Formats: sequence, C-alpha cells, structure tokens
Amino acid sequence: MVTIKGTMITLHGPPKVGKTQFVSSMDEPVQFIATEYGHKFIPESQRKRVIQLTAGREGWDKFIRMLKERIIIRRKCGTVAVDTTGKLYERCMEWVCHKKNWEHPSDQPHGKGWHAVRLEFARALEKLADQCAEVDATLVFIDHTDVEEVSLTTKQFHKMKVAMPGTARNVVLPASDHIFFLGYDHHEDADPDSLSVEGHSRILWVGGTESIEAGTRDSSLNAKKVRKIPKTNPYQYFLSVLNKENSDG
Repeated sequence: MVTIKGTMITLHGPPKVGKTQFVSSMDEPVQFIATEYGHKFIPESQRKRVIQLTAGREGWDKFIRMLKERIIIRRKCGTVAVDTTGKLYERCMEWVCHKKNWEHPSDQPHGKGWHAVRLEFARALEKLADQCAEVDATLVFIDHTDVEEVSLTTKQFHKMKVAMPGTARNVVLPASDHIFFLGYDHHEDADPDSLSVEGHSRILWVGGTESIEAGTRDSSLNAKKVRKIPKTNPYQYFLSVLNKENSDG
C-alpha cells in the first residue's frame, strides 16, 4: 500500500490551481503556516489553527517562537504546510539583515551574507522537520511555479520549475522526498499559457520530464502522473490512483 504520510513534499503549481485545497484534504489535523492570505475556503477547523506570519522580519520572529513552543507536537499534527516557502525565506532574509544591520546579503564580501541567511533558514527548517518527524506528520512546502525558457542546441522549450529563490531551493529541494507539480492537462505540451487556464482538468505530476520539475525518491511508485484531480477529497483520490497503479504494476 502506497503511503505518503511522514514524508517531506515540495508542491508547486500555478496560482489558483488548488495547491492549498489539495493539502487541506491531507491527514488531519492539518496545520498551515501561512505567509500569504488565501485560506478562506479550507475547512473551518483548519482556519482556526492557521499560523499567519506577518510580513517582514516579525514574521520570522513568530515562526521561531512557534518552533520553540513546539506547537506542531502539542497539536499532534498529521500534516504541516508552509504556504508559501518562498515568502517564508524572504522573512528569514529580512530578519538576518536586520540582526546584522545589513541592507542586503549581497553587500557582504565573499558570499558571507548569503551564507548567513542560508544557515538561519536551514537550521529553522531542520527543527521544523524534526518536530514533524516526532509526530509522524507529513511536511509540505508549497510554492508557485516559474516558467523558464530553456535553449538547447537542437530545440527550445519551457520548463515549469519551483519558484522559490535559489538559496531556499538549495535547502528545501534536496531534503524533499517528493517534488510534485499540480497543473492543468495543457501542461502535457508544457505550454506556459496554461498556467492561467482553469478550464482544463488537473494533473498531479509525480515524476518529472525535461519540461516539468517533479520527482520522487520512492522507486516503488509506478505512476508518473495522476489525471483528473477532483476538487472533492483530492488527496484521497490521488492515493487511490497510486495504489491502483502499484497493484496493477
């Protein structure tokens, strides 16, 4: 039987595709750590427990306090989602710059500024991951998708990539057990216009292609993508398809 529970996931996709909705249907209790507003339509029980991080360095202060208070463990969370990870990283960067009295990390010689930000970000996420592991909670890093134009000798194409900044990518993506891309069926052709097309059915990509950033460490997963992700209980549907594909395989 396929299980995703207790793993670390990076989930990316275009705006309004349903990333937050997908995560809200995962194992309860679901705890959102929110850096953006957009959680009005998740279940009321989840809305009541959203940890909303304000903009700027104060948001990072609140995130650190949350870790010190071990809220994830006290609430015995089943799923924890950072929504979005890129914005959390921005709060970390502003916090480090304020602490060091810097204008920007790039102002420091020999990459010392960026190293300090990476260190602070990585240490905090490691604590977050440890607390999730203590209660066997699935940790989901939600982010938007960037469209990158790739030029090779023989062809040009667009690649759908996780949008978080480079330093955040270098911390989060190597640690993730799964990188999932939630998009529309138009992405079969890697058409960047489909980032705003909501009239097509949704696909969750488990495995990647040259034009879609996705992948998994779990070699037992036979399905490369799951089509027609519904709005009702999308996570449960996703698991049912994975289990069917694995049993057939």
